[in-house]
Amino acid sequence: MVNAAKGIVIATGMSSYAIEGERTVNTVYQIRVDEVIKGRLEAGTIIDVVSPGGCFGTRCVDYPGTPKFAAGERTLVFLDTDV
Repeated sequence: MVNAAKGIVIATGMSSYAIEGERTVNTVYQIRVDEVIKGRLEAGTIIDVVSPGGCFGTRCVDYPGTPKFAAGERTLVFLDTDV
């Protein structure tokens, strides 16, 4: 996983919101980078991480095993986009 990841950071969850697509719901988590282990990000940068699932209005979709980032919670994040 380390070699395949384009970025690895320790980050703190800040906020989240759901977006509805035609066929699914995704949750956008805003996280603050606390420490960069791999990649081109800088500490203090706020990034959006999109994860499938979430609730939008009365429509809720759950995909077991997908990441969730709670506000104030620190976590190790492996990123798969060019960061």
